[in-house]
Amino acid sequence: MTADVLSYSESPDLAGEVAAAGAEVARALGTEAAALELDELSPGLRSEGGAILVKGARTLESDADAAAAAVVEVAKARGFRALLVGETRFGTVVAAKAAARLRVGSLGKGKRLR
Repeated sequence: MTADVLSYSESPDLAGEVAAAGAEVARALGTEAAALELDELSPGLRSEGGAILVKGARTLESDADAAAAAVVEVAKARGFRALLVGETRFGTVVAAKAAARLRVGSLGKGKRLR
């Protein structure tokens, strides 16, 4: 699966909302989206482009550095044009670390791109 838009949230309650936003961005770009899940799939997660599950030797979502490293690894391996991360305390740290490692800009606080 290749998806130009990746979405991620460690919160099962927020993962579906972020995946829906990723699908909306993908439609605007004329491409596909996929939800990125670490450790285990969120119950009830539905993503138009499917889900990419990443597991590590230890729990990835217990450490922001490990989670960011996993997000970056998938983003680099699969290619991406946009990465949406749920705005939780943990997600904000992961997004900042991933953006720095990918050397790309980052928008926060639900900024609109239109």
